[in-house]
Amino acid sequence: MRTVQVSLAIVASTLTQQQITVILNGKRVIAPPKKVQEAHNAISTYEALTQWQAANGKHLLDAHLLMMKCLVKDAGMYRQEVLYIKNGCMLIFFGY
Repeated sequence: MRTVQVSLAIVASTLTQQQITVILNGKRVIAPPKKVQEAHNAISTYEALTQWQAANGKHLLDAHLLMMKCLVKDAGMYRQEVLYIKNGCMLIFFGY
């Protein structure tokens, strides 16, 4: 529960350990639906970790599919658009 909660905090989730425990137990929790979906996805992904090898591209996409299910349209696929991150006028990252 703590691992899931800390991982979700990276993406600004405000779910508590108690709420994640409730979700783990298959019960309903009062929270934004997107945050509940993120929790379900993270739990499923952590449960499947032992099936995957980190250096395997297909496994990476399988993990992404589970983690982003019902959250983004291209879950489980490599990005096709160019991505860039800027800090003011300075380009910090550019890639696919």
